[in-house]
Amino acid sequence: MQHLLQSHHRVIYFDSDCFFVDDWSFLWDEVDPILVTPHWRSKTNPRAQTHDVFNAGLVGATRSGRDALQWWKSCCLERLEIDLDAGFYLDQKYLDQMPVKWKANVCQHRGVNAAYWNSNRTNLVMVHLTGKSLSSGALKKDPVLSNYLADYERQVELSRNLLERLCNVRD
Repeated sequence: MQHLLQSHHRVIYFDSDCFFVDDWSFLWDEVDPILVTPHWRSKTNPRAQTHDVFNAGLVGATRSGRDALQWWKSCCLERLEIDLDAGFYLDQKYLDQMPVKWKANVCQHRGVNAAYWNSNRTNLVMVHLTGKSLSSGALKKDPVLSNYLADYERQVELSRNLLERLCNVRD
């Protein structure tokens, strides 16, 4: 992100397992200086009170947010681990400080960064299809996300076929 901000005023990072189901262009207006997205866990979820608040599957920044990105990078270099008892899941715990320390904007649209732990939402924009949810089959049972999973799987297969054809052309 820091590299891209050398030539662009704002950038948005999306995990590769994010699947867009509606227009997300409104997010560009929310990136200033940093944009973070909550997990939107239910109050009954045991991780809701003890684990990170924000999901690193979508993070945005403007040039004025470069100091925040540098701070996040430094934190990650110091400690990047999965320690659920301590509330750490890789880089996400540090994002909890972004709204206070760096005046990050918190995305309020609950259809952004939806996942198996919060899919009871309407107006979905982006579904975060985590590896765990894909491998466990949880999404196939989810009444909201199962249709998007089928579409996602079709798109992955189309991409795989296209990549194979491109590789064969080069041989």
